[in-house]
Amino acid sequence: MALLCSVVFLYNLSIHLYWLGIRLAAVWNKKAELWLRGRGKTNDSRRRIADFTLQTKIAKLDTPIFWFHCASLGEFEQGSPLMEALKKQNNGAKIVLTFFSPSGYEVRKDWPGADLVCYLPLDTKRNARQFVEAIKPTAAFFVKYEFWYHHLNELNTRKIPTYLVAGRFRPGQVFFKWYGGLYRKMLGFFTHFFLQDEKSAKLLEGINITNKMVCGDPRYDRCLDNIKVGKSSTMLDEFCGKDFTIVAGSTWEPEEELLQLTYKTTDHKIIIAPHDISRAKDIQKQFEGSVLYSEWVVRHSNLNVPEDAAIPYCLIVDNIGMLASLYQYASVALVGGGFSGKLHNVLEAIAWGKAVFFGPNHSKFPEAKVMLKEGCGFEVASKDDWQQLLEELYEMPEKLRAAGDVASNFMQKNAGATSKILIALVKP
Repeated sequence: MALLCSVVFLYNLSIHLYWLGIRLAAVWNKKAELWLRGRGKTNDSRRRIADFTLQTKIAKLDTPIFWFHCASLGEFEQGSPLMEALKKQNNGAKIVLTFFSPSGYEVRKDWPGADLVCYLPLDTKRNARQFVEAIKPTAAFFVKYEFWYHHLNELNTRKIPTYLVAGRFRPGQVFFKWYGGLYRKMLGFFTHFFLQDEKSAKLLEGINITNKMVCGDPRYDRCLDNIKVGKSSTMLDEFCGKDFTIVAGSTWEPEEELLQLTYKTTDHKIIIAPHDISRAKDIQKQFEGSVLYSEWVVRHSNLNVPEDAAIPYCLIVDNIGMLASLYQYASVALVGGGFSGKLHNVLEAIAWGKAVFFGPNHSKFPEAKVMLKEGCGFEVASKDDWQQLLEELYEMPEKLRAAGDVASNFMQKNAGATSKILIALVKP
């Protein structure tokens, strides 16, 4: 008991040191500033929580309230199919959605599928008690890898069912180290684990955790849902025409360097949706003659533009929310983050039946490894790799079509995690 108290003390100290570090970083870092502002004494999140609490008290709701916590946008994509399914299955149920990172909150703070969207309060005992008391969840769902001691402990103390969704564990994580006792205790607060793969299940078995089920990754369901509602655009139809088109999503500088080479040496059309849209104008300068999407919208709607006006070869997307639909226009897709080890969502592209390129640092993303094996994913470690593989797919349309067919089959084969979780949740 004394040892646990000492470890919790160190945990609390680390939380407060993290808070102090964010305060210092907020002086020059925009993301840190948003993180800090979102958890301040007077902020949008607190107002939203207060409004939600008042509404539930007035309505005297007896319908379920499901709390979902996601670190950021990627985890939201994994959790959202289950949120939507639970709301549909439980007529009138409320969804509370919390984020740790501004990258998720700022994009999805007005998501219509949730009744409350806010930041997760800093993980202190007092904050956890106040937050759980305010929202009174029927059940809580933490997505993929979020583990916060005081919030989990509060849920456990109140005997509120708590689930990990799309969980994935690796041998190097703290849970499996000799000094990971506090984190193993956190795992004991979960009612059940819904895991992505068998490797994770075996790791949990190794520390005597048996309340688990391997059901896959709900992102496959999310991405397949996206193509059902994906909107076409006459403006993009006009831009792409019948040309070979590269759609590059969530790009950073390494991917953009590859695209610059292609832009200078081919007539392929290129659509770039950078991870950070504040860089859009800077990227535009690197692609002479390129057009921002916002400018293309204005040009397309201007009736005075001659019908034979030149169509640019590169379009830079300067808004958020289009990427999942953009991939339908791709001949091939290039997904960013693979050079830094932070590969972005490749499933959005292959859901449309597209061959996908990505950088070499993808060891933490099992879907990339399988895509390489299946033949719908292509690793590019250098400019030479990029040029050779791109030219090969361009000159061999039958190989490109085959990769697309493999991509579509791959998605269908791995879909269904959401329904498996729903079935498990309703079992007595």
